[in-house]
Amino acid sequence: MAEEIRDYHCPSRFVPANYTYMVSYVFGHSFMPPINVDRAVQMMKEHPLFQHPTWGFRLGKCSVCGANFNYGDVWLHEPSGELITVGHDCAEKYSLLADRSAFELEVGNFKAARAAELLKVKKAAERSAYLAPYPGLEAALECSHNIVQDIKARFERWGNLSPRQIELVLKLAAEAAAPKPVAAPVEDVARVSAPEGRIEFTGTVVSSKTVDTQFGMQTKVTILVETPDGSWLAWGTCPAAILSQTGTNGAVRGKRVEITATLKRGRDAHFALMSRPAGRLVA
Repeated sequence: MAEEIRDYHCPSRFVPANYTYMVSYVFGHSFMPPINVDRAVQMMKEHPLFQHPTWGFRLGKCSVCGANFNYGDVWLHEPSGELITVGHDCAEKYSLLADRSAFELEVGNFKAARAAELLKVKKAAERSAYLAPYPGLEAALECSHNIVQDIKARFERWGNLSPRQIELVLKLAAEAAAPKPVAAPVEDVARVSAPEGRIEFTGTVVSSKTVDTQFGMQTKVTILVETPDGSWLAWGTCPAAILSQTGTNGAVRGKRVEITATLKRGRDAHFALMSRPAGRLVA
């Protein structure tokens, strides 16, 4: 009977105003490390502990009802100076008021960090699975070309690429890895004035560059046209028919092409800008 009378923490005699909140803690599990358990243990060494007649004092067992818990508090019973342990659900049930803001912030930080880690692992697995059917694509995405890096950023955000983007990345990476041809000195080449208007001409593609325009990805080419009196240059968008003829890598540099386009004189007399081009590959 004496033990029953001493159990002033039982639900029928519980007075919330007699308790002062000390600390919250969690024992930890697969997604959460232990938090504040060491602080709770230290408090056990500094204060008397209420020993329940049946289950005594345990950090993982509610001193009021005996329920087991993972998240709990340590409370100080002011009249006796004893510590008790209460699970968070029981603390709410018995109207105990606790300021767990610091504890909840720490728990939230751990959960956010764990969620970010799991998301990173998940995305890495999805990335590997997506890239597996495309040999060389993962390495090609590391190319420093600004267009490749832009496509890579979009891939990392959305997790997929269009067939055209994959083709372009492989092409640009291959071009970046290939040795650059040495151009003939300009001063050694005789130049003539470029024609103007809608004309048909045949020449050799001497440079090729893929650019991101308001109309999407486009391949710009410079074409060298040779005449008995000298040569002139035309620059503009490469016709889709020519790109189609060159295959999946779109390597048009060095190819002979036949073009019909509207030419307009550029900054230099021998340099023309072409618009509305159409054409075909001839060699």
